[in-house]
Amino acid sequence: MASGGVPTWRIARQGVGYVPEDANIFANLSVAESLSLSLPGRRHRHSGNQALTQVQEHFPDLREHWEKPAGILSGGQRQMLAIACVLVGSPAVMLIDEPSKGLSPLFVDRLGEVLLALQGTTTILLVVRVRKGVWSDPSSARRPAPNAHQAYVSGT
Repeated sequence: MASGGVPTWRIARQGVGYVPEDANIFANLSVAESLSLSLPGRRHRHSGNQALTQVQEHFPDLREHWEKPAGILSGGQRQMLAIACVLVGSPAVMLIDEPSKGLSPLFVDRLGEVLLALQGTTTILLVVRVRKGVWSDPSSARRPAPNAHQAYVSGT
């Protein structure tokens, strides 16, 4: 159950996708199987194939491992798979908790490119915890990115 007693499946059907802080994937399933399980309703085969094609375009690393078990993916690739599993459901709103946690700078950049490519199709809410020492100027930690449409920044 989610907050307020609303079942999580109902929240998902209303167009809200959630990617938890730790990429929860099925290690024994292939990348393709993981994504296929995430497709909403099996009766929309054409739109499902289109969603899988888009995932392959957005995440070339996943395409390279399409038939391999998800358990062999790197941390960045697992995070991308978790995000892709939500994206195939075409959510109107996607909440991503700590998307860059534990990722190399290369994967952080790739993830940023993918999220920017979704601009205009999905509203994305990122939960990012800013830790001291990340920026040399502490005031910059509270400024939104110049290309952010809106930002709420809260100190902890």
